[in-house]
Amino acid sequence: MLLKRDDHVLFLGDSITDGGREDSASGLGAGYVSLIAGRLFMDYPEMALCITNKGVAGNRLTDLVERMGPDVLDVDPPPTIVSILIGISDVWAVFEDGQQDAEAVPVAKFYEDYTRLCQRVVEKLKARLVVLEPFCLPVEPVTAEWHGELDPKIQAVRQIATDFGAPLVPLDGLFTAACSYAVPEYWTEDGVHPTLAGHQLIADAWLDAVRRAKGHRRD
Repeated sequence: MLLKRDDHVLFLGDSITDGGREDSASGLGAGYVSLIAGRLFMDYPEMALCITNKGVAGNRLTDLVERMGPDVLDVDPPPTIVSILIGISDVWAVFEDGQQDAEAVPVAKFYEDYTRLCQRVVEKLKARLVVLEPFCLPVEPVTAEWHGELDPKIQAVRQIATDFGAPLVPLDGLFTAACSYAVPEYWTEDGVHPTLAGHQLIADAWLDAVRRAKGHRRD
């Protein structure tokens, strides 16, 4: 298992991770981060885990890179595991009403920025990574066209996980498979933001990936 005693797990991402954290008593929000925390606190009380949510609604990958200092590297106690879910906001901006002039982020730049982010986590903190795929489902306003923009970024995220020896949480495939037994609207409100069932799917997949992973760190 990737987790160790006294680990500080920090979740980094956009609105899916944010989950309304600033309005919640726990500071963890009402989404998958809270569900993961509840399960870990219940199952491993002896491990004295610390969990922090640093998701920010609307963030793109470049936003994460820019706030790495105050929201990750300078956090006390320092995170020992950093979990990252990012990418769909980069796609949303291209297709969102009123944002027609937003430029698509080339996959090469996306991969370069993501690599730079992960390198800072590993080199500065000696922390372990958990990488989650961005995803979308065919619910208004999402169309098939979105996947043309998203799929190369999903491949880049998979490569990042391989590059850094990090557990990969394959959300795009899992959400697509889930639609074989419940309609897409059951899992997401708008093709991007999960329902409670969707957040539980993410939480279960994250826990499974972390429990299966080896507890090493990349030096």
